[in-house]
Amino acid sequence: MRIARSLGIVQGQTGGAFNGTSAITRQDLMVVTARALQLVGKLEKNGKRADLTRFADSGDISGYAADSIGLLTAAGLVYGDGARINPIGRATRAEAAVLMYRIYQIPD
Repeated sequence: MRIARSLGIVQGQTGGAFNGTSAITRQDLMVVTARALQLVGKLEKNGKRADLTRFADSGDISGYAADSIGLLTAAGLVYGDGARINPIGRATRAEAAVLMYRIYQIPD
């Protein structure tokens, strides 16, 4: 976690604590994924962002997560679940696996 923090991939919760035993929200998974992909040049920081208002629950997206979710959605790595993105829901292992699979499909 120290390396991920030093690289800016994770920042921790309020006060900088990481709380590694708690579940991760979908929006936080998308934030750390976007930061990691930007770090290795697989996602442009200033790239195209999707219009998140198409999701019925876009108002639930935290301000710090909106850019990351917009980038991942525009890149076709995140689709949401129908009309919802469920940003504050817990990320499942299946969702993480699908995200990893889509990342592996990004051409070099």
